Amino acid sequence: MLSVCVDESQIIPYIITNLNNPDLALRIASRCNLAGAEKLYMDKFMQLLQTGAYNEAAKVAANSPQVKLIYLL
Repeated sequence: MLSVCVDESQIIPYIITNLNNPDLALRIASRCNLAGAEKLYMDKFMQLLQTGAYNEAAKVAANSPQVKLIYLL
């Protein structure tokens, strides 16, 4: 019998750092509700807001797992 355990808190940082693939990290974090991509979500959200892509920014905010996006006016 074999038992394997994965530290979920390290999956997204591993993808960002070792695989150097932030798009994959965002997709996996969103799909699996994993933490670790908070800065990527915030950066993407702010970039979309600054370019006026409000609908896309709202989609990023809605799909971001375990993240609370706060925009101060």
